[in-house]
Amino acid sequence: MNENICNPVKSRALILIDDSNLYYGFRKCGWKFDYIKFYDWLVKQFDPIGIYFFGGIISKKTFFDKHPTHTISGFVKAKNDREHFFKKLKTKGYIVKTKPVRIGATTQAEFLIDKYVPLIPPVSLLVDRFSSNTSKLNKIIVVKIK
Repeated sequence: MNENICNPVKSRALILIDDSNLYYGFRKCGWKFDYIKFYDWLVKQFDPIGIYFFGGIISKKTFFDKHPTHTISGFVKAKNDREHFFKKLKTKGYIVKTKPVRIGATTQAEFLIDKYVPLIPPVSLLVDRFSSNTSKLNKIIVVKIK
């Protein structure tokens, strides 16, 4: 039997996940997303050189701009929950990259959750970082919801 049929060669891939876009896209549809199962699926489907997860860390100011009636304990809980989530992803194997969340204002100067600025840096910067591996790279996969 042909070995390639039973064990096809997986594409070498750089995988980039935009947390803000993905999380709020699923939330808007009323769905939950399992990042642990998704990681397992990605590893089965591809031979990743890296599975990058780009997530935001909310500052105290941004938190209270968005939730003016919350207390400091609400902020601390949200911050701790987020840090625990990132730790869980790192333990699974994700390469977690974080940066402070910025909220874009609408024309009415309201702050909306779906106006978060995307966190993924330009793909060209990431490809340059892996220049020694790009000759073996078959795909760049950007995971986001429009």
